[in-house]
Amino acid sequence: MTTVSDSLKLITTVDQLKYYLIQAMKIEHATIPPYMTALYSIKPGTNLEAFHIIRAVAVEEKPLK
Repeated sequence: MTTVSDSLKLITTVDQLKYYLIQAMKIEHATIPPYMTALYSIKPGTNLEAFHIIRAVAVEEKPLK
């Protein structure tokens, strides 16, 4: 039986670090379209609380320039 700690590996090289950082960025950026779809599916003037929450999350996920 494998445990979580058995499957975790230390990052020991710069190349490994770059790889995992790129993967993390891809995951973060992949969340933007669903948030934007949800945001724009809310009819104007309805459910403003949900609109503001989703918008705040989407803004946090946007890529840096």
